[in-house]
Amino acid sequence: MSAIWRLSGEDWFLFLGGFVGVGLGILPVLHHLVFGLRERRREILNYFQPRSILLYIKQFYSADWSSLKNKSDEEIVGRFQEMYDSRFGVRTFLIPSILYSLALIGLVSVIAFAIGYGSVTWSGAALETKGLYALAGAYLWVVLDLISRYRQRNLVPSALYGYTSRFIFSIPLAYAISTFFVNSLAPPIAFALGAFPTETLMVFLRRQGAQRMGLSDDTTKSNLELESLQGVNTALAEKFGEIGIMTMLQLAYEDPIQLTMRTNLSFNFIIDVVSQALATIYGLDLTKTRTFSVRGAFEAAEIFEHIQVGDKEAKLRADVVVTQLAAKFQVCKEIVLKILSDVHEDPYTQFLRQIWVEVDQPGQSGNHATATGGPSLITPASPAR
Repeated sequence: MSAIWRLSGEDWFLFLGGFVGVGLGILPVLHHLVFGLRERRREILNYFQPRSILLYIKQFYSADWSSLKNKSDEEIVGRFQEMYDSRFGVRTFLIPSILYSLALIGLVSVIAFAIGYGSVTWSGAALETKGLYALAGAYLWVVLDLISRYRQRNLVPSALYGYTSRFIFSIPLAYAISTFFVNSLAPPIAFALGAFPTETLMVFLRRQGAQRMGLSDDTTKSNLELESLQGVNTALAEKFGEIGIMTMLQLAYEDPIQLTMRTNLSFNFIIDVVSQALATIYGLDLTKTRTFSVRGAFEAAEIFEHIQVGDKEAKLRADVVVTQLAAKFQVCKEIVLKILSDVHEDPYTQFLRQIWVEVDQPGQSGNHATATGGPSLITPASPAR
């Protein structure tokens, strides 16, 4: 400890600079773990009533449902909390946080040492200037991305693994990419790489390598399938892609609570886009059906239900919609009815409609009739539009 007080003015400057640098990279993570995760957990767990939780477990964890269907509300909520904590709790951040912290401290130490003593050598090998610029650029990108994720409460363990790998591979990436530029531009180019995500840099390297080796380049960006959904732009489609959801079929049958937790999007929004994806995989062109207020599986199932069991007025309105859809698609009404029937009978559509009613009507948590095979709610409201 006494050695610290004997530091020179320049050394103190380096020490404080390194301390601030490490703090900028670690404090957002610590704050998220202490406050952000807790707030997110409270939002998710408080959003669902026991009946809704039971519906969810029945759909995705049937083994657990058979043992919980006759349990009390407290036991059901407790099981749901255990499932959440095991998948998204603080424990999932332990290893990635340690690796990230070690890599961050090492990177900041190298930069501070180079600033104070002019160069960094290891076993006779010196780190060139462009290597140091590359480390500084990597630090810049990581901290800015970290702060952005912290602000959105969207920090996940995989992001910390990504930051660690970015620190480790920043120097090889800089050396590889700098070969495409003149030597005098290598240091600033190496630092400027910090403004680009790792994926962008890898695309650049693949394209350059393909051109030089005469290979085909398949990295040209194509339209993302999920962008055809209402409310999903390129950024959101890429957000789904980051967790492996790239097609309508994947989105239609994915666990909506997992999607909510992993994308940091609201549960209402997730339910809405999943409903749209379900209708799309059955052949409904939603760009045409939206004109008739058919935005997804919710509305499609409701129309079919009105035709089957609705009152006279409801049947008349539904029949008009079916007639207009048939004319729009240039097919007979029977085909449209068959599509609507398939959407209505899909177990996942039924699950979404049931769970929407349970979420939309809190305070009815004392009875598990619907979730355990009792009378179903056949006319739930569609998500707010």
